[in-house]
Amino acid sequence: MGNVESLDFISDPEGSAREINAWVENRTNGRIKDIVSKPSPETRLIITNAIYFKANWLSRFRADETRNGTFHSPRGPVTVPMMHQTVKFPYFENDELQALVMPYRGGRLVMLIILPGKGKFKDVEGNLSTGLIEEIMNGTREERVKVTLPKFRFEREYHLRGVLADMGMERAFMVLDFSGISPEGNLAISDVVHKTFISVAENGTEAAAATAVTMTLSAPVEREKPKVFRADHPFIFLIYDRETEAILFMGRLMNPKG
Repeated sequence: MGNVESLDFISDPEGSAREINAWVENRTNGRIKDIVSKPSPETRLIITNAIYFKANWLSRFRADETRNGTFHSPRGPVTVPMMHQTVKFPYFENDELQALVMPYRGGRLVMLIILPGKGKFKDVEGNLSTGLIEEIMNGTREERVKVTLPKFRFEREYHLRGVLADMGMERAFMVLDFSGISPEGNLAISDVVHKTFISVAENGTEAAAATAVTMTLSAPVEREKPKVFRADHPFIFLIYDRETEAILFMGRLMNPKG
């Protein structure tokens, strides 16, 4: 549910930025700060949204099982804390990748980890689609899996104007007919800023994301050998709602140390 606030971007740009940033910070439990800077005098509208997620694993990792291991990042090996457990999980594999579905408490939300075979990350990422995700989710089997997963935590900020333009949205950043928003017209999107935070540890996952769009005047059996799922090289992860099939959060881990 959204709400509309009237702010004075011209006379009080600093106060306007503080109010927007406080709104986002409050709704992300303090994880996303300073989503916008002081707006320019040409700013007429800033659209923001925020999401916050925190959940415990259905099957938690034991902290005393966490020990340092090697993660093979594109820039070379790094030493990071690696979590371990062997338990039954929905599991999928083919010639290109392995995938693991790790449920959170309640079972409806899961983390789907897509682990490309070594040297196949670009191919798997390039073929990533809702169809592939559906194929994986529908193709999983309950298997006993020996899981090795790095603890990781990172924050990122992205300015998406160039990315969105490359995806075919060039005209949105030019003078367009936004008369549905402003009868006076002459509005264009000047920037799109997206910030994310995620932490994955023994207990579970904490994640947050916020976006600000600024518009300005134009300008088998238990004894069987378990499957081995060793996430010690780049992988893709999604927080997924099994009931609605919605992807709530998606990222890739190239290096747990940033």
